[in-house]
Amino acid sequence: MFFDIICNGGGVLAYADYNPFQGLIIVSSDNNEGPKKKVMVLGTGWAGTSFLKNLKSSSYDVKIVSPRNYFAFTPLLPSVTNGTVEARSIVEPIRNIVRKKRYNVDFKEAECCKIDPVNKKVYCRSIRAANSGGPEEFTVDYDVLVMGMRAKVNTFNTPSVEEHAHFLKEVDDAQKLHRSIIDCYERANIPTVSEEERKRMMHFVVVGGGPTGVEYAAELHDLAFDDFSKLYPAVKDYLKITLLEAGDHILNMFDKRITEYATKKFQRDGIDVKTGSMVTKLSDEDILTKDRKLSKTT
Repeated sequence: MFFDIICNGGGVLAYADYNPFQGLIIVSSDNNEGPKKKVMVLGTGWAGTSFLKNLKSSSYDVKIVSPRNYFAFTPLLPSVTNGTVEARSIVEPIRNIVRKKRYNVDFKEAECCKIDPVNKKVYCRSIRAANSGGPEEFTVDYDVLVMGMRAKVNTFNTPSVEEHAHFLKEVDDAQKLHRSIIDCYERANIPTVSEEERKRMMHFVVVGGGPTGVEYAAELHDLAFDDFSKLYPAVKDYLKITLLEAGDHILNMFDKRITEYATKKFQRDGIDVKTGSMVTKLSDEDILTKDRKLSKTT
């Protein structure tokens, strides 16, 4: 038993047309006399990759440390979860991005575990060395440190979220969620499954009415009615999609007209939007909210 829930990290879609370094050219005089400045970049997400793309000088010796050796175009993660976009289509190896740059680049697939600003050192831990038998920890010196690590999904300290919810922050999350959706359909399609259990398996709950949650709910609806209704005709009438939002309305960071349009569209599509519903606890069969309880959901 498990919940199929998307906990919205918030704001992913907002980056689709937003470049925080738009028009910014980071340049130093191309003076080859003397040692090059050592620039240390932590992270290969939007901030780190944008910085690297706009660094246009051969006067730097650049080192990159990140547990991901690629950049992921996160606005398309909801499409990856539903299989409409291949995961490989939204990732670009970081080495491909920087290989034509004029500066020297050294990438290490590792995570930062400590920063010493006094001595300008970054302590790193390899994410692969443990399996290869090599040394796990190493240090990197720097003159300039650029911190572009990704934000973590905010669970608001809700109990049991890690055990019973899916997140939608990384490419791996999207692929795992896609497999879970198919598993729900396959299990619900077994003839020996009870009516009550089939309803539970076909109830998908999205937590968070921000851009990511709203887009995913819409993508899931399209997948279910355009594709899965033909592949799983025996269970198509059991499908239910619920969107929980703690605020007064969904997409509260956007213009009122956009919010109203999205709400009416979901009403027409049969997506149940419950505003004012803050999730307080999860179990393997129930979602507890501050003002109501959704029982026997998947």
